[in-house]
Amino acid sequence: MVTGDTSGLDEQLEAAMKTVGLTHLTAVSGANCSLILGALLLAARSVRLARIPAAACALAGLGMFVLMVGPDASVLRASLMGAIALASLAGRCV
Repeated sequence: MVTGDTSGLDEQLEAAMKTVGLTHLTAVSGANCSLILGALLLAARSVRLARIPAAACALAGLGMFVLMVGPDASVLRASLMGAIALASLAGRCV
């Protein structure tokens, strides 16, 4: 998974990516957060946690992911959208 770490990227490649508009490839996307949330929800539900506790565990895991990769703008945006989706799943009527 891409974690948004560009420290190993050489300056020439970074400049070339900016020129052609490919810098989004080094950003944390919503897909990464949805994979994290999906895996955590699946794990929580497999041990028979109810929806609300499972969502709380997934949200805590998402928070740890944000701490791990750093709170850059793309990370915060993706995690906020994931948290909104998680809240809608946890609050849906059965």
